[in-house]
Amino acid sequence: MSNVNRGRKRRRQSVYRPLIVTALAFSGSLSLINAVLAEGTTAGQTISNTATATYTDPTDAILTTESNTVEVTVAEVAGITVTNTDIRNTLEPDGTTPGDGEFEPGDTVVFEFEVRNVGNDATTISLTDAVISAGPIEDIASVTYSYDSNGDGDFDDPGDVNGQVITGRLETVSIPVDGFVVVDVEVEVDDNALLGDDISITLGDTPGNGQNQPFDASADSVFTVDNTTAVPGEADPANGPTNGEREASDTGSIELGGVPTPQQPLVTILKSVTSVTDPSNTPTDVSDDVVTYDFVVDMQETPPAGSDVIASDLEPIAINLNGRVGQDHYVFVSDAIPVNTELFAAPTAPANWQVIYSTTAIGAADALDAAWTTTQPALNTVTRIGFIYNPGNTSTAAAGDGATLLRTAPNVNFTGIQVVNTAANTANEIANIAQVYGAEEPDDPNTPEDESLNHPVIDESGDTTPSNYDETTGTYGGVDPENPGTGGTPPPGFDPDDGQVDDPTTLTPGDIDGGGATPGDPNDDHTGDPNDGPGEPVLVELDPPPASAILNGPEGEPGAVGPNSNEDDFTNKSTLGGPGVDPDPVGFTNTVENGSTVEGDIQLVLDPASTNPADDTYLPPGTEVEITLLDTTVYRFTLQPDGTWTPDGTNPTPFPILNNVPAGGEQNYSVDVDLPNNSTEDLEDYPVVINAQLDVDDNGTFDDGENRTIDRIYTGFLELEKTATIVQGDGPPVTGNTPAPGNQIVYDINYTNISETQTGAMTGNILLTASNLQILEDGTQAICDPDPTGANASGLNNWAIDNLNEDGDGFFTTGIDTSHVIGSVDVVSGLDAGSTGNAEFYNGVATCTGTTPDPFNFNATADIPETSGSSTTTDITRYLFEVIGDIEPGETGFVEFRRRVN
Repeated sequence: MSNVNRGRKRRRQSVYRPLIVTALAFSGSLSLINAVLAEGTTAGQTISNTATATYTDPTDAILTTESNTVEVTVAEVAGITVTNTDIRNTLEPDGTTPGDGEFEPGDTVVFEFEVRNVGNDATTISLTDAVISAGPIEDIASVTYSYDSNGDGDFDDPGDVNGQVITGRLETVSIPVDGFVVVDVEVEVDDNALLGDDISITLGDTPGNGQNQPFDASADSVFTVDNTTAVPGEADPANGPTNGEREASDTGSIELGGVPTPQQPLVTILKSVTSVTDPSNTPTDVSDDVVTYDFVVDMQETPPAGSDVIASDLEPIAINLNGRVGQDHYVFVSDAIPVNTELFAAPTAPANWQVIYSTTAIGAADALDAAWTTTQPALNTVTRIGFIYNPGNTSTAAAGDGATLLRTAPNVNFTGIQVVNTAANTANEIANIAQVYGAEEPDDPNTPEDESLNHPVIDESGDTTPSNYDETTGTYGGVDPENPGTGGTPPPGFDPDDGQVDDPTTLTPGDIDGGGATPGDPNDDHTGDPNDGPGEPVLVELDPPPASAILNGPEGEPGAVGPNSNEDDFTNKSTLGGPGVDPDPVGFTNTVENGSTVEGDIQLVLDPASTNPADDTYLPPGTEVEITLLDTTVYRFTLQPDGTWTPDGTNPTPFPILNNVPAGGEQNYSVDVDLPNNSTEDLEDYPVVINAQLDVDDNGTFDDGENRTIDRIYTGFLELEKTATIVQGDGPPVTGNTPAPGNQIVYDINYTNISETQTGAMTGNILLTASNLQILEDGTQAICDPDPTGANASGLNNWAIDNLNEDGDGFFTTGIDTSHVIGSVDVVSGLDAGSTGNAEFYNGVATCTGTTPDPFNFNATADIPETSGSSTTTDITRYLFEVIGDIEPGETGFVEFRRRVN
């Protein structure tokens, strides 16, 4: 085999990302950390932690809540993927560099593969030169591998490997978690091959190019080999992966006479409305309302269906910044300020990004040609707000280039971009499109042209298709990846939208990002047309509330204003709920006001409810509602599966009517809501909407105005969420998610009052405040149901016992797996505003009824001073955290403690 490989100078693909400290955050009922705990605690052992708490609502009713479960599982897991990332021809038959980009007989072609460690521990990888080839190949000239140890994009630093020739079989250097090596297979195409012939190279030999498969010891395998010496990132050289070694393969193929598979950055920008607020507290005037947007920039690695490009990194593109035309290059985001609005406040950029502003008239230039500045101008002169990717926020005083946004980069969230409505107090529609710009090819400063403009990249918000892909034309943002521009000039098809909608009233439903306009909707699906290339604007409609002659609201507050208007004001109350629970009925008192100038009758109608559990307005069928008037007349209704209310046969009239309410007069009515048995979830809300309708002309049609209020039941409203973070402590440095003896697990218990809050122009609503919060942590519960396998099948807390009797003394209570870290308790810095905290410590173990631990009664147990030890009598095994004060709706806080892995 001849060796004509010339090494690697620079790769534009992503490189290994070092992991120094792993923060492990979880939500839901169960969360898992796959971790390696060397020595002390046996591999396979699971350490579980769940917090419980009690608190009171405004009626002093005691409610309980429970956090998610955090589990730290002791395991070493191997994993590997092989991906063909590039195919390129490097030499024509006459020895010249290829100019036409086509694959032809006699060419020298390089097939590039990325071999990645997707396990959770450092590993070496066994590579082979025995690649599998097909088609008219005269010679496999070389098989080499390269490794970029520090991720700087070159291969010439200490620890790097640059084009090392593979002869027979070779084990790589140790590759950290999520690191990868690049394998180049250089082949010479037969001179006598025919156009149309297919050529393929396969690295590895798993059936069907399977990824991360069990290693079968076949001759051509590419597989993991666990480190057997103490190299950086190896948790335990003596302890191999529990799932065995793994292997993978992939195939690259070309057709002679065709062009190389083009590279294309695949980037998506999504835009959503997060809120419409009225900071000046003028609910009847929308002329000063503020619209807040969020963006997400998402680099993707899989092309859309029908496109055969290879995903690549997003390179910086020429931008006119700080008076320099085309001298700076950045990946950047642009958002045109909508018609009839102004920028309300200077936004805050996410990490590694910097805010930029443009005052160039929208019609005069698109975002790529507009003049930008890093200096904030007067907000009312800003025509576009933007962000440049500038890691480290390096100086922009002189011309410079930002960084490449890697195709493997995590999502970037841009929050709190605000515009204020400047139109008159009439109906106004606000619409615009967010854009992200970059390039497929970086500029070469040694050439007169600007190569970044040959293949510009743009994506516009509105759909989830990357880079404005148009399936009809096969182009990305008007650019054919196989035929980009030349000479530093974009191809004619590249014609970005200016990002602004001149007249939003002309938009049809097909023109709009229907999902992106949903304020605060976590299931926002960005429902613009995914196949037409350009984006679709987010549309916000501002309408002054109609004048109403009737008001309906919480007790004593008929004119209350909710999040959007006086049509969604509310009274919030709570009861115990959840699976298997029959919630107690909850009583409400509401007040109506006849706002007209004459006496009238007021009818109370229950709005239809959603019986789809996925909807925010869900009510379980079978819910019963009683409405009682001042004269003690009772009306009963039952919710049917179709969302309608069936009146009880004893009701005097189809709907309750308050007769002869004087002009300006108020009357109360009561509402009792009884949710069905075993029909609710914990920490959910269940709204009943009551519509008060006015009749002042005695025609019996109640068409002289209407107004709604919401009676909402929460089945608990204080949420606990536990997180865990691994830090070094007095153990070895933390690598990936591999805590070792001496490392510490930092447990945070986050609490949040999830009930509806009252902000901005909202007034008169009745809120839920949590008080007397007591959080209990008991790490000995699993002593009632021990698991000899170490898997802790019961899921009970077991972090303060010796689960597998690893000290050999036959007791669960000595040689415990983790110990308290003195001084680690924090019941001060993370509390909600206005609250104070207190911590009490207890030792001992749980008492059991069968395999069930009895609740710990801390009121009947003496607490102990802060201490740390190796047994349940010398260590703290239970914590009581008290939050003293009121936790208002929307408020959040946390308490913290640490455990050292023994």
